[in-house]
Amino acid sequence: MTNSLCSESSNSFQFGPGVISTDCHSKTKRVKTNANKLNCCLLRNLGLPISHTILMTAKLNFTHYRVRLLHNQSFKRGNETPNPHREAETNLTHTDAQGRACMVDVGGKTPTCRTATACATVLLGPTAFRLLQDNQLVKGDALTVAQLAGIMASKQTSTLIPLCHPLSLDHVSVTFELDGLNNAAIITATCLTTSKTGVEMEALTSVSVAALTVYDMCKAVTHDIVITDIKLVSKTGGKMDFRRRIQGTLN
Repeated sequence: MTNSLCSESSNSFQFGPGVISTDCHSKTKRVKTNANKLNCCLLRNLGLPISHTILMTAKLNFTHYRVRLLHNQSFKRGNETPNPHREAETNLTHTDAQGRACMVDVGGKTPTCRTATACATVLLGPTAFRLLQDNQLVKGDALTVAQLAGIMASKQTSTLIPLCHPLSLDHVSVTFELDGLNNAAIITATCLTTSKTGVEMEALTSVSVAALTVYDMCKAVTHDIVITDIKLVSKTGGKMDFRRRIQGTLN
């Protein structure tokens, strides 16, 4: 026999021996309460195993905790102001709803002029740098070979990077700056296209392969060569432009 805890209509349900739950209905909410405490169950049902009673009570308490947690999460989501920019920044475009890799559908986009510039640094050491600078490497003109390799690589990006779209490139340039202070070759690649998607990956692929080519041309002299600082410097077109800021200045 149980006492109703509600001033309005209520229904009682028997979950198990000694454990009763009461549904209380009101105009604003539905509250589920336990009519019996653990100690009451133990006193009234001496024949019931204590472990069973403890498990049933723990199960009900966990259910109530989950309901409260879901309610709090729903309340927070309902009071948040939608921020499309934040959602765009956190959502990956190369995965579907199940998390599987997919190629982004750009069929509905309008082709626009897009550019991208990337750079990479090759640390050569004093001997290899001097031979590169003087064009005395055994394999030949390293900078010319690396330049051609970078241009060719930009045109093969969609073959090398699985989910990249094949693009029609309007222009590709690969240039070198020799840094005698650090015995380094700084490679810069710029790609242009009129397309539905950007050319950042083409520029990054270009400098990466050009840097690898410099390594290959110089490895007969030394293997102590480091390829570093591969990065996108800038891009234009698409949803937004980008220019990397370094130490308070634009680069």
